[in-house]
Amino acid sequence: MKRLILAIAIVLLLPVFVFAHRYVRDYEPLSISKIKKESEYDNHFRKSQWGMSKKEILRSEKLKKQHENQDNLIFKGEVAGLNTVIMYSFFKGKLAGGYYFFNVKHTAKNKYIDDFIAIDHLLEKKYGKPISKKDKWSNSLYKDRPEGWGMAISLGHLAKLTAWETESTKIEHIIHGDNFKINHAVMYSSKILSKEREKVEEGNTLDDL
Repeated sequence: MKRLILAIAIVLLLPVFVFAHRYVRDYEPLSISKIKKESEYDNHFRKSQWGMSKKEILRSEKLKKQHENQDNLIFKGEVAGLNTVIMYSFFKGKLAGGYYFFNVKHTAKNKYIDDFIAIDHLLEKKYGKPISKKDKWSNSLYKDRPEGWGMAISLGHLAKLTAWETESTKIEHIIHGDNFKINHAVMYSSKILSKEREKVEEGNTLDDL
């Protein structure tokens, strides 16, 4: 039952990343000099590299597996001191993406923004200056009241997103909410495998028309 609940929770959070993809696609094209260089030995998500199999991930990941289906492996642990659901996403049996869903509860909603800033700082230390850093306001009710920005996020009035890019990977860090609930997450995606998956999904959609 717990595994089913966890899987459902992940499905409910995925629309956050649909929003994230739409939100960051309008940044200016990058020059090669702005993309973080990599070596062939660099890890892409945690201790893994794109294209690895589930068996390879299960050998490299030290946390206890919580859930598995055809396209995902899910674990629970801590990232930067925050309780986190960790998901590995596969395409045609190859690791294509990784997700951190921060599972933290705060009474004071601005504490979620503090968490976002702390994770942003760590990501910037690792990946350098972001390619995109945005606040998106859909309702300006709290815009001039910083003490209410956490509430604004929980109402869906404000979303914050920071994005990085390396030679092989896109990293998107987002905090977003609705109906008084706040979702905070980081998504890593393989550039090559994400394009392949998008082509397949587009083909499937066209086949259904």
